[in-house]
Amino acid sequence: MKLPSMFDTFLPKNKTEKEIFSSLVLGEEYVAAALWEMGEKGIPKVLAADSKPCAQDSWEARLDAVDEALAAVEDKVGTTKYSKVVLGLPKEYLSQEGEILKEIRPHIKTITGELELTPIGFVPLSQAMLYRMKKEEGVPPSVILVEVTQKNITVSLYKVGALAGEITRERVSDTAITFEEALKEFKDLEVLPARILLLGNDKQVLEEVKTELLRYPWTTRVNFLHFPKIDVLPPQDVVSAVSLAGASELAHEVGEEEEVSVVRDQSSEVQAEEIEEEGEIQEEESNVVAVDPANLGFKKDVDVLEETETPKRKFTIPKIPKIPNITIPKAPIVAVAAGILVLIGFLNWFVPHATVTILTAPKALTATETLTIDSTATSVDAQKKIIPGYSQEKSVSGTKTIPVTGKKDVGDPAKGPVTIYNKTTSSKTFVKGAVLSAGSLQFTLDAEVQVASASESVGSLTFGKATGAITASQIGTDSNLVASTEFHFKDSNADVAIARNDAALTGGTSKSVTVVSRADQDAFVKAVSADLVDKAKADFAQSVTGGQKLIDETIKTAVTQKTFNQELDQEAKELSGSATVTVSGVSYGEDDVKILMKAMITGQIPTGYALAEGRTKVTIENVKVGKTGAITAKTTIASDAIPTLDVKDIQSKLGGKTISAAQEYLKNLTGVAGVEIRFGLSFTKSRLPFNAKNITVSIAIK
Repeated sequence: MKLPSMFDTFLPKNKTEKEIFSSLVLGEEYVAAALWEMGEKGIPKVLAADSKPCAQDSWEARLDAVDEALAAVEDKVGTTKYSKVVLGLPKEYLSQEGEILKEIRPHIKTITGELELTPIGFVPLSQAMLYRMKKEEGVPPSVILVEVTQKNITVSLYKVGALAGEITRERVSDTAITFEEALKEFKDLEVLPARILLLGNDKQVLEEVKTELLRYPWTTRVNFLHFPKIDVLPPQDVVSAVSLAGASELAHEVGEEEEVSVVRDQSSEVQAEEIEEEGEIQEEESNVVAVDPANLGFKKDVDVLEETETPKRKFTIPKIPKIPNITIPKAPIVAVAAGILVLIGFLNWFVPHATVTILTAPKALTATETLTIDSTATSVDAQKKIIPGYSQEKSVSGTKTIPVTGKKDVGDPAKGPVTIYNKTTSSKTFVKGAVLSAGSLQFTLDAEVQVASASESVGSLTFGKATGAITASQIGTDSNLVASTEFHFKDSNADVAIARNDAALTGGTSKSVTVVSRADQDAFVKAVSADLVDKAKADFAQSVTGGQKLIDETIKTAVTQKTFNQELDQEAKELSGSATVTVSGVSYGEDDVKILMKAMITGQIPTGYALAEGRTKVTIENVKVGKTGAITAKTTIASDAIPTLDVKDIQSKLGGKTISAAQEYLKNLTGVAGVEIRFGLSFTKSRLPFNAKNITVSIAIK
């Protein structure tokens, strides 16, 4: 409870307590909050930090998430005595000049106003994290920040503390390849920073992405000197970085500046010649940038949420002049006392403020029906339970790279000279290509060979002979036969002719290599088709209105074009290429389903209740496509009914009530499950302001 300064002289002095500050990160999918105290040398002492996901991408959901996150850190620290807040904002909320966008300011003002917070500055999230790394490591960092959301990944590359570029890509099933394509757009960098930080709300998704990136062969795909270090940065670390930036600025304002030193980069990325001149250190050329909190969005004596806007009129209490020490007659004393009473009454009517949050208990409503999706229907037929179906067709193209699995043996055949023996009494001619065998191995004659006839003498026969050369029909070392191996001609009996090698056959080699197989090409087409079907669904969802969704059971695909970068049987480790797939099917409109299904649960809504907007969920399952093309589906709607409370009437009846009386009154209203009361500027916390206009009443669903 804060009292006007005029009463300070009548109150005992309290022991000085450290002021508590807060930090808020307002992301698209999550928020994070922290409470901290100022420590030594501008280093904050973070008392507690927490994060909460946003139920949807809206400022109402973001306000609810901030309220939950602050309540969590308040419970951990055990205090609500803070008002000053440092904001951490993503680049989407900032202009190119680093200012908060005009269309974003009213939303942030609503959040800070609802939660009674006073913004003292803001900081871009990427700059806050870079500042923290510089403080911890002593040098401006070189790092790749990757923000992972449900729809996109945003790659921000920093070289020695300076932004080299930023690229946003749509997330697909293969995040590593999408990340690789983004990195390849930084064509001016010879070497990429070997440090990657993953940011986002869903820790499980971040760990999955980290695992996928760790399995990717980065050093062979893009220009990393060595395999990068990959870490996950949780939201609590992000809000701690924002707290550090805020604390540094506050320390700067009160004079607790730390010594800034110029650091020479040990990796020779920065080669600057330091020249000492007139007591100052100058750099001839330096990429080392010291992060100044003044550049992080803090502006002294300026409300960062009020720029370019008409300032609000502020109610101020005029200072009471000092009363001279003179003797006052008793009669005027009564008038002075009456005046003081009037002033106290005046202050008690206009100054106290309170916020009353009514927690309502929703009633769950469900209904299940079997619907027919008819492509010939043009409108919803609630009586026959028919909704229109829409024929869709879309052609999408894409690229893909998969590992090759085909195997093939390659090498050289064995070769060598042989002596051919003719055992007949007539000459023989052996043509080129004549087949010889030694066991299971086969060889061919390299050239035509003529062999003289055998000569007879008394009691003996001298075979005719001639020299030829043979080559193995198969590759490999098995054909490297030792000397004196006997060979037989395929078309001649061993009694007619044989061959022997006087020296061992040599040159036979073989090895197994990975080549592109027909199975690899089929696998490529299957994989790229699956990716393109998902892409077609996503493109379709973004290009239509009314929440149109393709029915998976009706989807048909046809590959209309495919190109492979590697030939069949070509030695390779990967198979890459492109394809075009035409996807066709039937879609339905979620809005049509909701219109039909809401009619089914209208009779279930209790008196004094109404359907809660934004809390209706429709699911479709067991889709069946008949032989005639008729489509049926089991459809379930789940929604909440909330009490219809008259806020203005409640506000007028709460004026001047004690806390217990207010709670008793509110809990007797239909559907009220709890009450939260917060006081602003108030002389007492046991009674609500008498002026009902100073009571803010809001409804929240428990």
